[in-house]
Amino acid sequence: MRQSPILRDSRHIAPIRSPPTIKSRNHIGQNKILLTIARTRERDQKFLRALFPKSVKVLSVTALEKTAALKARANELGKPISALTAYDYPTARLLDEAGIDLILVGDSLGMVVLGYPDTTHVTMEHMLHHTAAAARGCEHAILLGDLPIRSYDTPEDALRNAQRLVEAGADAVKLEGGIRQAEKVKAITSAGIPVVGHLGMLPQRVKEEGGYKKKGKTEEQVVALCEGARALQEAGVCALVLESVLGAVAKDLSQQLTVPTIGIGCGHGNTHGEIAVITDLLGSYPWFVPPFAKPRADHGTSTHEAAKIFRDSIIPLDPPARKITD
Repeated sequence: MRQSPILRDSRHIAPIRSPPTIKSRNHIGQNKILLTIARTRERDQKFLRALFPKSVKVLSVTALEKTAALKARANELGKPISALTAYDYPTARLLDEAGIDLILVGDSLGMVVLGYPDTTHVTMEHMLHHTAAAARGCEHAILLGDLPIRSYDTPEDALRNAQRLVEAGADAVKLEGGIRQAEKVKAITSAGIPVVGHLGMLPQRVKEEGGYKKKGKTEEQVVALCEGARALQEAGVCALVLESVLGAVAKDLSQQLTVPTIGIGCGHGNTHGEIAVITDLLGSYPWFVPPFAKPRADHGTSTHEAAKIFRDSIIPLDPPARKITD
């Protein structure tokens, strides 16, 4: 039986992948059946609904279990968290089968998939579409959906749109910002939806800040990071992404918190885990590569070369023996 890469090291949490169990519950009502199932592929859920069209209630109980296990990784220093972005079914499935702990359907898709100059053009419709696609390929990892800009301006907006991402297939949601997002985090977590916070360089504020800038360089920035992290932790986040934070600051902050940190652009060994944008890892978006990115492949060049080989391999049509005339 395969287990989530996060859960396989836990002795106290049941495996993610287990056969559906059917239990009769008299207090639910006559002929009512409660199916408590681990997350299965969409076709399995359709089969169960077809089998019991009116008397089945399908409950997903794995999202909170998986994120609870993720949160516990803050105390397991020898087991770093691995996280990558994915925006479609095949990528999510490949990453999931590779044992990646967390797969983020990030609003970075605005740049590396949709061709926008930054993430401020991404809408909820974009996120729902790509989250649903990635969810079809993700069985074991935590699937994290980004709340895009302007989708969580109020606690009510935050909760409504978080619910939409979960309905699309996300296990948890992520939002950017510190203290001023605490009430929104509480609104979401109070509804039983896990939340991951995001501090440091915030891509959704690139226009406000005039570019992508490293954080933690001044005492004021360090204080803001610490206060924001504590506020998010108290509000109930299960993890915290730190982006482009000075390594020493990220390490100090990670050692103080009781929730795990996942770094990007924070150096190595300074957080409980690391996340990378999949196109940076694969080298498939050569037009912009962040200075902290470390490509492990060169899909840009291989795609370019494969396309040229295909183009040159096409055999031209032989000229006819004679022309057909009117």
